[in-house]
Amino acid sequence: MSEKKRLAIFSREPRERIALHFADDFEIALVTQDPRALVEWAESRGIDAAALCEPGEGLPEQLELADILIEFGIDVFVLRPSVHKIVEQLGLVRKLVNGKPLLALPASPINATITRGKRACDVIFSTLIIVLGMPLWILIALAIALQDGKRVFFTQHRVRSGGGIFKMMRFRTQWRGRRPFRLLSMLNLEDPEHPELTPVGRLLKRVRLDECPQFWHALKGQISVVGPRPPLVSDVEWYQPWHRQRLAAWFGVTGLCQACGLTGEDRLDEIALYDILYLRNHSLKLDFKIALKTAGAIFRKREPVEQPKKLQSS
Repeated sequence: MSEKKRLAIFSREPRERIALHFADDFEIALVTQDPRALVEWAESRGIDAAALCEPGEGLPEQLELADILIEFGIDVFVLRPSVHKIVEQLGLVRKLVNGKPLLALPASPINATITRGKRACDVIFSTLIIVLGMPLWILIALAIALQDGKRVFFTQHRVRSGGGIFKMMRFRTQWRGRRPFRLLSMLNLEDPEHPELTPVGRLLKRVRLDECPQFWHALKGQISVVGPRPPLVSDVEWYQPWHRQRLAAWFGVTGLCQACGLTGEDRLDEIALYDILYLRNHSLKLDFKIALKTAGAIFRKREPVEQPKKLQSS
């Protein structure tokens, strides 16, 4: 019978109450309210795992501490107030502690290179998408060109695996020059929240077809089909050290964030958590599930985010 791993718990709950949730699986070495004590025990190899059970501490503080502990080879569990239901459906919630989801971030090194199995899946899946979707792609390109000129693709410099940079394509969704506001308003084709979008672009954004050309990048091996979204070069300059865990391996056309409906407009901390959770629990089975969930998310309407009210001029 194997020995239980030694666990340190960061929590303000009484030791006996919080330890009950972990006693069956671990030897409880420490329950503390001091993050420095966790780091000291990790540095001295006095523990094998740590459970951060103070969700009120704030996500940045939790993940910053988790990053330090993982550097010492300590498996980390992070308790969150809530996660998207898809995270639970994918089996990424280890257990519930006081009704809150506990996420596991194993300390085992993230595989920075795409495995043969993952690469083979990328080639097969990307080829199918490109071949079967080509008639639709041609129609989309024609619609964009007829509406606002021949430049049908939009490119951006993005970070690729290993720190390189590549030009990522997507179908153009914004106007190139002057926009026929009056005509579009009369026909109810203008989006008041995003007036820069063309009517075709608004439709493409809604069903995420604007990102279809990125399967060409996956076929070429610049990105994978599933993985964290490749960030803008300018965005990486603002990353905190623990944000950089999401840069540790390959990027993808879609990922856990997209399956859950998160976009670039959501907080970077939340996006980083989901990307790190994916990378530290990666498997081809998880990739397949995320691809299916992403397809479902395309047709699932996101909850509207409440915007601050504009001041009315007197």
